[in-house]
Order: sequence, then C-alpha cells, then structure tokens
Amino acid sequence: LGAVRNICLATGDELSECSYERFKPLAVDTNTLNGSFNNVEPGDCIVAFSRRDIFEIKRAVERATQKPCCVVYGALPPETRAQQAKLFNEPGSGYDILIASDAIGMGLNLNIRRIVFHTLEKFNGELMNNIPTSLIKQIAGRAGRRGSLYPEGLVTTFHLSDLPHLQLCLAQPF
Repeated sequence: LGAVRNICLATGDELSECSYERFKPLAVDTNTLNGSFNNVEPGDCIVAFSRRDIFEIKRAVERATQKPCCVVYGALPPETRAQQAKLFNEPGSGYDILIASDAIGMGLNLNIRRIVFHTLEKFNGELMNNIPTSLIKQIAGRAGRRGSLYPEGLVTTFHLSDLPHLQLCLAQPF
C-alpha cells in the first residue's frame, strides 16, 4: 500500500483507500477430514485446483455420503455455474455439498459453512507450487459470509498433515 501511495503521489493521481472488516468470525477447524470423504458434512465446500480432481472428488464424496454434490469451477459456463450455486444455496434441495475450484473466491455468494482444502498445492503447468497465502485467505473467507445461513465460517484441510501450513497462512497479515 505504501508503494501505491508513493506512485500516486508522484503521478498526481488520486487514491481512494477502503478497508473492510469481516462481519462473521472465521476459525480454523482442527478436525480435518483425516483423508476420508466419509467426514464431509452439509455446508462443506471442498476446494481442489484441477477440473479432473474436482470430478474425482465429486464421485468419491457421492459414493461415501450417498448425497449429490454441486460443482463450480472457472471454465464452467456462467449459466451452469449460476444453476449449481443456486442448487447449493437452496435449503432443502438435497445438494448441500459443493466441490469447487478457486473460482469460488471470485465473488460468488454461497452458503458455505466450512471450506475444506483438498490440497494446498497447485500445478502451474510445469511444477507443483504452494497456493499463495493471499489466495488461501481469499478462498477461506468464503465460509460463513455475511448473509449466509451459518453464524461462523470454518476452514480446514482434507489431510491432517496440511493443517499446520493452513494455520500459518491464515495467521499472516494481509
């Protein structure tokens, strides 16, 4: 922010700063899924970072829970994405589990109780890299949003071994 202020000062451009506070609490759920889709609960959104993983997870969750899942990812046609979001948000629809990509961090308003990171790594075309802290925080913040059915947002991981890294990322200042 300091660098942007200096640039605007040097160029004579006007800068408008806005700060926002979260309306509902967000907490780390130390009860991970322990590597089992049997531990998925209503209101959960499992986040994966490839379309292939999203559909593999969807099939595995539906087998384990006998509940249908909604799917949201960036390349999904907008009408389909909106329909899937509506199904997930609709109480009593039977679709109360969401499998999604990082696209959920881009402005969709969803009734997510708990974000579950399937992994904290993403393939960049050549290598697996850690998900940037800012993206982890943005995605985690989708749980328990203002206007949501849930009084608090929770965030956890699929594997217990990823939990310390998640906690470290969420503790970083913005």
